[in-house]
Amino acid sequence: MPPADFLRIEVLGRTNNAYRWAGETDVLEAVAAATRSYAVDEKRIVLRGFSMGGSGTWHLGLQHPDRWVAIEAAPASPIRSGMPGCTICPRTS
Repeated sequence: MPPADFLRIEVLGRTNNAYRWAGETDVLEAVAAATRSYAVDEKRIVLRGFSMGGSGTWHLGLQHPDRWVAIEAAPASPIRSGMPGCTICPRTS
């Protein structure tokens, strides 16, 4: 059981879009709603994702690095999509 000061949000991300476009908006709106409704320390927000959520984690982590204290992308491939802004992700041709 998580500690009492732990809040977990699971966002669908509006269909299979790897958390881009409307999916990105869903995540940001869910975090904003939780921040309004609960005593959230915005300096302790961690973004995690698995599979498509992992790819979305890479995307959101790189697009909004100031919003997360850490990110965890479990099996996700930033290399496959050549994530812009990622200094450890070489582009593939």
